[in-house]
Parts: sequence; structure tokens; C-alpha cells
Amino acid sequence: MTRSVLRSVILVAVAGSLAGAAMRMSVRGGADSVYRRGEVFVELPTDVHQTSANASASDSAHFTATFVCDHPGPLSVPAPGGAAGR
Repeated sequence: MTRSVLRSVILVAVAGSLAGAAMRMSVRGGADSVYRRGEVFVELPTDVHQTSANASASDSAHFTATFVCDHPGPLSVPAPGGAAGR
């Protein structure tokens, strides 16, 4: 299982959909959620993205994400504290 190692603060809205297998994700203040093929996820501006992990030991996770941005600049920035360390 691969996990993200860098926490990031989301600066724009993100909507995504799982196209294959499953992913485990979390934002600050929330429990880990597992999203499976056909399910959608949303991250809002100022959410701190903490976990990204393939929830399957045998299948690759595939997803698409749409970033909704109404300003120039980055879509996310590193969160204070940096590495997730989970």
C-alpha cells in the first residue's frame, strides 16, 4: 500500500472519481475513507489532505480529478508540519 508523504493544503475545490480498484484518503479532522470504482470524492479549499493510499494489495488504483480554480497560482501548498509520517 502506497501512502502520500506530504500533507498539502488544498487552495481550490477538487472533485474526483475512482475509475479502478480503491483508494484510501483523508483530510484533517476526518477519518480515513475508502472510495471504490464509480464513487466520487470532494476536497474543499483550505482542506488539509493527509492520506492517499491504494486500498488494494493487488490492483492498481486509478482516478480522475477536476480542479475548480477561479484565480491564478498554485492548486495546493505544503501544509505546516510537512510529512505525514503515517
